Amino acid sequence: LDAKNNLAEAKVKLKELKETEKELTLVLNDIEALKFMKNFTKIIRNYFDGAGPMVTEVLLANINVEATNHYRDIMEDPNVILEWEQDYQVKIKISENEKEFYQLSGGEQMVAALAIRLAILKVLSNAEFAFFDEPTMNLDPNKRENLGKIIQRIKGFKQFFVISHDDTFEENVDNVIEFSKDENEITKVDFITKSRDLELVGMNR
Repeated sequence: LDAKNNLAEAKVKLKELKETEKELTLVLNDIEALKFMKNFTKIIRNYFDGAGPMVTEVLLANINVEATNHYRDIMEDPNVILEWEQDYQVKIKISENEKEFYQLSGGEQMVAALAIRLAILKVLSNAEFAFFDEPTMNLDPNKRENLGKIIQRIKGFKQFFVISHDDTFEENVDNVIEFSKDENEITKVDFITKSRDLELVGMNR
């Protein structure tokens, strides 16, 4: 009888040991999984920490390609190269000649800045349209006129919006929406479209 009881107790303990072994195995698996995730996270973190400069370099290269294309289109010179460097210096290269930004004429500086701005917009957002708020601010009449002509030569955007307090762009755009106020401070909106023989529609608001 004692032998049978001992055998029964041994079987129970063996079963308990097997259950404990299973639990320990699960715990060890969890520990291994946590170690793996920790190491994996460390690898990913190191990768992204190291990738930061590379990502910046790739973005800058793409911006330079796009900016060069805009600069060439506007200046009508297929051989010029615009370089916007990591220290934000701008250089214009033609064959073996190189000019720093401060060495450029006022018009060239304007075009370079505009080309970079358009390139950033295109590369970082892939936008099909662009807004320019008061682009003629602080420009003399000659530069305003030049900018008005430049706008016409911009490519790569389906729609282009210019918000301005002067009439620089009026002859170089398809549509003009003009806001004005009367003596009663009521806003008047005039819509002029070039595609309909300068039809003028007035609306009071």
